[in-house]
Amino acid sequence: MQEIKILKKKKKKHDRNNDGTFTVEMYDQNIHYLKNNEYQEINNTLILKDKYITNKDNDFKVHFARNKEDTFLLQILKDQYYY
Repeated sequence: MQEIKILKKKKKKHDRNNDGTFTVEMYDQNIHYLKNNEYQEINNTLILKDKYITNKDNDFKVHFARNKEDTFLLQILKDQYYY
């Protein structure tokens, strides 16, 4: 099975199967996000970065403080705006 990347959408994934048929997977939630005009896989795995914990790959970033003495407990960054 091989993904057809040009057909990626926010909630769809297209694959060409080994027997020549095609499979379309459709989801209720976004599974891809747009980055540099290409759809990328969403990966919300939490990783340690500098002084906070953040999600790995998405069109927004969530920053969790590592301890209660940090300047914030939670930040959300999307389109250059913090929430």
